[in-house]
Amino acid sequence: MGGAEIYLLRLLERLDRKHFSPTVLSMLDEGQIGPKIRDLGIELKTLQMQRPLSFVRHLVTLPGWLRPLKPDIVHGWMYHGNLLAAIIAFFWRTRLFFSIHGAVHNDQGEKPLTSAIVRINARLSGNAEGIVYCSPESAREHEDIGFESRGRLVIPSGYDCEIFKPEPADRQSIRRELGISPSEFVIGMFGRYHPVKDFPSLIKAFSRIHQRFPELRLILAGDGVEPDNPELKGWLADAGILDVTSVLGIRSDMPRIYRALDVLAMTSICEVGPMVVGEAMACGVPCLATNVGIARQMIGDSGRIVEVGNTDQIENAMLEFLRMTPEEKDLLGLKAREIIKCHWDIAKMAQCFARAYEVASMAKRD
Repeated sequence: MGGAEIYLLRLLERLDRKHFSPTVLSMLDEGQIGPKIRDLGIELKTLQMQRPLSFVRHLVTLPGWLRPLKPDIVHGWMYHGNLLAAIIAFFWRTRLFFSIHGAVHNDQGEKPLTSAIVRINARLSGNAEGIVYCSPESAREHEDIGFESRGRLVIPSGYDCEIFKPEPADRQSIRRELGISPSEFVIGMFGRYHPVKDFPSLIKAFSRIHQRFPELRLILAGDGVEPDNPELKGWLADAGILDVTSVLGIRSDMPRIYRALDVLAMTSICEVGPMVVGEAMACGVPCLATNVGIARQMIGDSGRIVEVGNTDQIENAMLEFLRMTPEEKDLLGLKAREIIKCHWDIAKMAQCFARAYEVASMAKRD
């Protein structure tokens, strides 16, 4: 479960059901957010398209499922979803939207098929009524490789500040659960286990500081970030920090996990709109992030920005936070939360999508 999936769930939660009737078509299984989508009263169909042959087979059966829905708009979500949406829209003669949730240069570790689908997306993008990006930088990168500029829509993720908020009681309880004392300084990094997240740079910088500050603790969480992940476990052991690191995997209580932190670190090689940064900021946690996507724009002067892969800068930024007084760090956290409340509100995000859908629907009627 990554940022794009959470972004979709938030949109579905906030979309005005008096005006829109959404249905979700998953190309694979229902994943982590499937039950949450069903809990909203939204129909979810899973296609189990794990192999190319199953993709072709389900294309044959899709019309029977789509016919009673009579969709006005088909909105692809991420590259593979965009491809299927384009096929459906072509045969159904309906309005098409694409959503792009990555950066062009984040193809490290990606499959050749995914890279090919990105190129197909570019060729088909001229058929889309709107192409939704999370940042202007992502839009420019994709347009440079052939995506149509007409229909560009930049809609950053929004954050629910009633869910993501400071809560001292949760901070204490999650620390007790993880065996962390109230006085220990905790740095967290959350994200799927993928080369683009650059866990090694964080681990290297953290291990250097831990030699001087033994009261330092690390929390890692995300899809594939499991205690039995042999590669991750080996990195932590080699760095001498296995015993002071809590590796949590996927958690359904992320607001509580954020509240346990003193600082969130994001050392990604590339991102578009780093969701973990916004969630941590909304919880009043200052952030240390690499200069990728819109991280600098989000954080402003409420945290620290470092260059990609620069472990010296990551280490120095961590040391800055460590040397702050509690009052100084709390002030940064308050500033971070205020930035999210003022500029990255979830209601604004939903309104942008609603307006785009309304314009497309009116154009269809005309």
